[in-house]
Amino acid sequence: MQRSLLILAFGLVSTASAHAQLQAVGMPRGAVRFEVTGEFRNFDSRFHRGETEVFTRDFQRAAIGGEFFPDLLAAETTIGRVAGLTTYQLS
Repeated sequence: MQRSLLILAFGLVSTASAHAQLQAVGMPRGAVRFEVTGEFRNFDSRFHRGETEVFTRDFQRAAIGGEFFPDLLAAETTIGRVAGLTTYQLS
């Protein structure tokens, strides 16, 4: 008997506190309320040709020169020859 009263009292207290934590909804009759929430996710990889790779792989290059822009290959070779550097790369 005492145990059932204790359970009943706990149930009433927990219900009252849960009811007090709900948002007050002040909507007139016949109106509809919509809520929109947002969710952010982080991505650090992608699928490319059936494999996973780093998402920023296109932007991770040691030097953007003749390998990336073929039109710069002639200028890169000329500058390297004039400077006397065989492994010169534009960056």
